[in-house]
Amino acid sequence: MLAALLLALGAAAAPAPHANSISVSELEVTESVLRHELELQTLSILEVLPELDADGDGLLSEDELERSSAPLGAYLDANFALFIGEPPSGPLETKIVGLRESASGEPESPFAMQRIAVTRELELAALPPTVTIEVSVFAETSPDHRDFCTLRYPGQFEEEWLFSAERPLWKYEPDPDLGADIFEAFFKQGAARLLAFEVSVLLLLLLFACPRASDGRQVLAVYALGLAAGAALTSLRGELLPIRVLDLTLILAVSYTGLENALQREPRLPRIEAVLFGLVLGIALVQELTGLVVDLPRGSTALGGFGLGAAASFLVFGSLALLLLPRLGGTRLSAAALAPDWLRRRGSAVLALIALVLFVQRAWFANA
Repeated sequence: MLAALLLALGAAAAPAPHANSISVSELEVTESVLRHELELQTLSILEVLPELDADGDGLLSEDELERSSAPLGAYLDANFALFIGEPPSGPLETKIVGLRESASGEPESPFAMQRIAVTRELELAALPPTVTIEVSVFAETSPDHRDFCTLRYPGQFEEEWLFSAERPLWKYEPDPDLGADIFEAFFKQGAARLLAFEVSVLLLLLLFACPRASDGRQVLAVYALGLAAGAALTSLRGELLPIRVLDLTLILAVSYTGLENALQREPRLPRIEAVLFGLVLGIALVQELTGLVVDLPRGSTALGGFGLGAAASFLVFGSLALLLLPRLGGTRLSAAALAPDWLRRRGSAVLALIALVLFVQRAWFANA
């Protein structure tokens, strides 16, 4: 769609039949093949290779296209030159594997100008460390020619380049540290996500309710199991609920757990709440992460970094809570209670109120 729009704008803006020459190309590099797809205006081609138009009608028919492969391929090899390696090799001799009419329309349409789609390939023995492109196509007849080029390389972000007379050369070098950068970024993001208010406070409130440290460890375990189950279910089934619903459910769970702590005089073992809320969190995390990594070049690296960051944050946070809660001062209904009464009841009530305010805010903005 973008290619068609750019070509149409170029054609529509031209005061003469062909005052503006535009092409669009995509270069894909893999370990076994270098594939280059171009969309060229037929008029640009015929201005430099007029012999291709045997009947002189200004268009290229199917028969004419069949006979054009060799001369057009040679012209592109010389003027849309590809180099690989460091230092670069000479211009590569590619093979045209596809040549067809790309689009044409009604005479009065801005899309009327015929365009030709060319696909050329080169077999590779290994992934090249660098790719260099030098463009001089149609320089003798259309010095203002521009090519909108997109390059895809394994494990890298998609890159774009606008070739023109001022910028005819592009040396592409993949970033060797990109995988490490992605891992580190998502590790931090995973750790931070587990420390978000609705996640960390919910876990604290579940621990506040526990009678003993051993019960707290049980709650952490079932919470982690619920989280893993939710993550696995979402990975297998895809989106289960809108992410906004999941976020509101988590913040409302904080209010529910805090109020239950405040109203219950006796400590309790909230295993059911822990597994249910862990399930919701696991679903939410995977759905959020899927949206983030869908366009990343190394999605598995990002997933691994996020998962390890979240796991590390969970273990550190849970361990610190189990270590510090029994050491907080204050009276306890039971000598073995994990948290003092003031924290289990009054502290929970305050946190529940804060969460309720946040819930109203988020619900309001969700519907605004």
